[in-house]
Amino acid sequence: MYNCRNTLKSNIRKRSLSHGFKYEVKATVNSNMFNSEHVLLGVRRAAKGSAGDVLSRLGPNVTIEQVMQKLDSTYGSIESRESIMRKFYIRQQQTGESVTAYAARLEERFQTAIHLKAMK
Repeated sequence: MYNCRNTLKSNIRKRSLSHGFKYEVKATVNSNMFNSEHVLLGVRRAAKGSAGDVLSRLGPNVTIEQVMQKLDSTYGSIESRESIMRKFYIRQQQTGESVTAYAARLEERFQTAIHLKAMK
């Protein structure tokens, strides 16, 4: 249980659910190292401030899928599909930016577009 909590320890910032946090939760669930109750406990303990308040209002008999859906609807991207696509297409490599860093920024925007069904 302690390791699960440390694995999921992350910041859930106001108005933005960290892609890293979502990745950690999905990877932890898919790894089958912990049962769903332990993953849920880790997420609840990682959620601080307003995110913790949001989760507490869901009640005790909630699934990890319901928790992640609630966090995504509350703190996920609020940009329109058109806005995401525009930002994806105008993205340029910055002076002095490594190819790896540029590719990571592009991939993050691409994943957001796919999540919002702006791209297939």
